[in-house]
Amino acid sequence: MSRQAVSAQAETKCLVIPFVDRGLKKAPPLIRLQGICKSFGPLEVLTNVDLQVQAGEITALIGSSGCGKSTLLNILAGLDTQDHGTYTLAERRNPEKAGRQRVAYMFQEDRLLPWRTVQDNVALGLEAARVEKTERHCRVYDMLKLVGLEEFAGAFPYQLSGGMRSRAALARSLVVEPEVLLLDEPFSKLDSQTRSQMHAELLNIHAVTGMTAVFVTHDVEEAVVLADNVAVFAPRPGRITEIVPVELARPRSLLDKSVTEQIRSLRGKLSFNPYPAPSGG
Repeated sequence: MSRQAVSAQAETKCLVIPFVDRGLKKAPPLIRLQGICKSFGPLEVLTNVDLQVQAGEITALIGSSGCGKSTLLNILAGLDTQDHGTYTLAERRNPEKAGRQRVAYMFQEDRLLPWRTVQDNVALGLEAARVEKTERHCRVYDMLKLVGLEEFAGAFPYQLSGGMRSRAALARSLVVEPEVLLLDEPFSKLDSQTRSQMHAELLNIHAVTGMTAVFVTHDVEEAVVLADNVAVFAPRPGRITEIVPVELARPRSLLDKSVTEQIRSLRGKLSFNPYPAPSGG
């Protein structure tokens, strides 16, 4: 979507967005992982991981600590490489790091540079890409407006609340207009009210931009509220045991019976592990 279109829709509110297939299942997946394996020395972290993500989908990776979710996210980002298997991004098989420049990563910590203002933090990726100054300023302003921080463009990170810092980090990830946004538990340190606000913010931006997102979480409620599909991981060595579709209209209230039923069902799948970890591990 063009920058002008994003700006025009920035102030719209995300009301009820019904679940629709939109023909995505018929298109080639934007991301395809086949037989991904990864070890660190003698420690086998991932084994035979298969995953497909269609363009425009939000996919959650959920499972216990140490099951390889963040490692898989690092492979998707090009920060690490698999030992075996293939990773295809937009029909590019096993793309090199340079070919993954349209993938943005939002970490658990906001990683805002304390000596730079909000607008200068958001502009970092554009500076690295040597985007012309006037265009850079326009894109930064448009993105700050989209996340509701245009009035804080000149503020420093220490002057922001936790939720505002998360919004600034989200703006920094999205201003480069990535094909894929990767998120590693980015809202886990926020209080429940602020986390809910960030969920709504992320879904609003998803509705406006149509971005593809993959995120790691330990929170079953967060997975059901945000995701189109949930990849359930078994403990080490990590592997996906099931892909659970969440075919519910958005926004999803935790008070809705259909949402609570999906949460209950997903919790049951996580508690029943047909592949228990080896003894002593």
